[in-house]
Amino acid sequence: MSAVYDEHSYGSAPQGGDINYLFDGVSLRLVPRAEGLKQGGLLSKFYSATKVNTIGKPFLNLAVPYAPGFYIDKYGKASWL
Repeated sequence: MSAVYDEHSYGSAPQGGDINYLFDGVSLRLVPRAEGLKQGGLLSKFYSATKVNTIGKPFLNLAVPYAPGFYIDKYGKASWL
């Protein structure tokens, strides 16, 4: 099985990345490669659809186990990923 690291907070977020990892601010877990690629694609789709730039534009990330991915924009409109 090929595996990749799943990172929280995301590497693309100010709370993620190498520096925060060094100071124990990032959680890493090995996941199957296919799952990691799928989640990375969903995050990219979210960033594109919402025009979120992680620098200076906060957003809330909630984990909802076993639920399909979705987001609610600043106007209250829900969209499925």
